[in-house]
Amino acid sequence: IPISVHHGSLSVEPRERAEKGIKSGRLKAVICTSSMELGVDIGRVDIVVQYGSPRQAVKLVQRVGRSGHKVGETSRGIVMALGPEDALEGAVIARRAMKEILEPTRPPPHPLDVLLHFIASCLIYKRSWSLRELLDLVRRTRSYMDLSEEKLKELVNFASKLSNPIFYYDDRGGRVMVRKRTFSYFYENLSMIPEVKQFTVIEEDTGKLVGVLDEPFVAEYGELGVKFVMAGEIWRISHVIGDRIYVKREESIEGAVPSWVGEEIPVPFEVAREVGEMRASIEERLEEGLSTREVASWLSEQLPMDLGSSLSIVDLIAKQKASGCPVPTDKRVVVEAWEEGVAVHVHFGTRVNRTLARLLAKRVTQATSAPVTVRSDPYRLYLFQEGLSPRLVLKLLVQDEGDLEGEVLEMVPRTKFFRFRLAHVARRMGVLEEKAEITHSLLERLAESFRSTPLFEETMREVLMKALALEWTVRVL
Repeated sequence: IPISVHHGSLSVEPRERAEKGIKSGRLKAVICTSSMELGVDIGRVDIVVQYGSPRQAVKLVQRVGRSGHKVGETSRGIVMALGPEDALEGAVIARRAMKEILEPTRPPPHPLDVLLHFIASCLIYKRSWSLRELLDLVRRTRSYMDLSEEKLKELVNFASKLSNPIFYYDDRGGRVMVRKRTFSYFYENLSMIPEVKQFTVIEEDTGKLVGVLDEPFVAEYGELGVKFVMAGEIWRISHVIGDRIYVKREESIEGAVPSWVGEEIPVPFEVAREVGEMRASIEERLEEGLSTREVASWLSEQLPMDLGSSLSIVDLIAKQKASGCPVPTDKRVVVEAWEEGVAVHVHFGTRVNRTLARLLAKRVTQATSAPVTVRSDPYRLYLFQEGLSPRLVLKLLVQDEGDLEGEVLEMVPRTKFFRFRLAHVARRMGVLEEKAEITHSLLERLAESFRSTPLFEETMREVLMKALALEWTVRVL
């Protein structure tokens, strides 16, 4: 079969074989991840099939842009949806891409881990620098144009006082000087992309291998009792030992999170709102007395989507209305209870919902004095606690004690994904050796020992920029 695979976790040889094969015409297709989005010369491609929602318009443009990549040609692509909700999200994103409404690029403001590595590179070039020389140099770049001398001094102080210092810093003379470790630190951290550990998933009853999960997934969802989908089946985590996750089969898919490898692409706030608006418009037309087929025809005119996909979406909303349940929209929040907990339907996107979920978990734990497991997706928050009152959840959701921003910031360092990112930033800033094993106790010690340091500050910046959405969460609340 003239098909190959291209993925960032593969070694160089199979990736190069795939690239050369598609370029020469020997291969007719390559199944790939974002490793093929940009920067690889693969010659002529007729069409791109995006499996599942691309989650962002900019991702869809990058991927479909691999086809027809020539002056005067048209890029062609198809989004193959995994279900009605996936179809609606994918079609909304496709329409945004065709209208050229792309998510803006947000460069991080003066990232401290990158700056530390740059200082090491300067010291390899010249063995001694004054603080003023370094400041003048880095301020010539847009990312650091407003960097203060105090912030730079704080960073070099931090790096020179580690148990294994990266370089020398003479506070009285204001000079930074090379030392032996500068070289090893520089070469071990040439990439800002973290090495991601993988966890083996094993069926507890049989000892059989089920598959593997990446560290980001385990950091966010790897708790006892959490259900997830893998290899087309539902599994519940029974216990975790080192890099092994033991699971048991489950029948019910309720509350199960789809497993993924790699870092999840977040669905933007604007896309989630637009999906909610389309749901409201479908509901409105059904209430006017239009048939599901008539509404589906209208939907296929509004969005670049085939009639079969439109019918599946409209039919789902029609059934929901017929059952007497309110339809969640961009303006209607629906709180739903079932045996294992409460789901809150909100169209705020991945990052806002993730922030809201953690905030709600904190409030529910305080109100009930009982632990709660939490999960979120771009359209829902899930709180797993038997007997949890939906009225209490709704009350806690809209509760405003005056300092929402402070409440979120105080909650962030206790989250799993903060600890997970803390370890990666610690490696990039020379606090942890490259091959140091990340354990729960190590993360606890790191979080406690390095509070109020550049390491903690950089992790907080990264989490608030990539994983959470503090400003939008405060606004929606």
